[in-house]
Amino acid sequence: MVAGELFVKEAKQNVIPILLTFLFISFAIPIRFVIGYINYKDVEKYVNELSLSDYITFESIAFVILMSFFVISLAINQLGVERSKGTMEFTLSLPFSRTKIYFTKWVIGVFIILSANIISIALTRLIMFAIDLEIEHYFDKYFYLISMLLMIYTIALAAGALTGTPFAQGLVTFTVLILPYILMILVIIHIEVFYDPSGKIIEDIFQFFVTNVYGENEDKFPVLKLVFPLIITVITYFIGHFSFEKHPIERNGYFFIWKYLNLPVQLIVVFVGILGFGAFGSYTNSDPIVGYMIGGFFGALLGLLLGYLLIYKKGKEAGK
Repeated sequence: MVAGELFVKEAKQNVIPILLTFLFISFAIPIRFVIGYINYKDVEKYVNELSLSDYITFESIAFVILMSFFVISLAINQLGVERSKGTMEFTLSLPFSRTKIYFTKWVIGVFIILSANIISIALTRLIMFAIDLEIEHYFDKYFYLISMLLMIYTIALAAGALTGTPFAQGLVTFTVLILPYILMILVIIHIEVFYDPSGKIIEDIFQFFVTNVYGENEDKFPVLKLVFPLIITVITYFIGHFSFEKHPIERNGYFFIWKYLNLPVQLIVVFVGILGFGAFGSYTNSDPIVGYMIGGFFGALLGLLLGYLLIYKKGKEAGK
């Protein structure tokens, strides 16, 4: 349950990122629709048989990335920046449990995302009514956007509960968001190189994702596309909640607050380096096996170097 005094304190402490996030999410899509309609009317004077839907589309990866930037920045201000300023000790000294503090921070972000999107939905719907435009799966697409923003924000906040600096929180957030795509690409490359030169397995995997995740059937919005972000949101919330409740405050400034994460993460970095550079080496060498071994060797070295510089060296500097 959220305590009113704690909610007000957290809101005042992060008022600038909260306002910026709220305003951008509220008005980004409506403004994009208005600009698209203005451009359509300008071109319509000179070109016949134009479609309004060509100028006004809901999907835009640039807008999703920008919205993600704002919600990640909000999460970093709530945890990473508070740690770096040394005010986390004060927050933890208040008569509230760590569970309530973390939950209140999360509720603020969720409230901003939901309320801003409600305003965006209402404004966009009014614009669509005014210009006589219909978009298929309109509410489904908004629900997907909301679920994605909630997932990204929750991941960023959980990363803040695991890390000791704003830089580490941002880097872990970015890594977690792109890691599934990197692993998927690496798995596909390895299947193609070692097991499926014809590409039949890759084609079946691609068809599954097109049908169930991206949705090739225009009459039905893919369910997995809606449910998956919400599942990740729940999982990462509890990871962040547990970490925030148990983390040792004296390790602020280290890359990971839980020192036991250093070695597993280091091994993951090395493993991904071996897979990535190994796959690259197999493509560039006449002998795929030899190329893979050479590439994997350099990938392991790079992974060890990155791990040392980002995790262990930063930790030593923080401990001085």
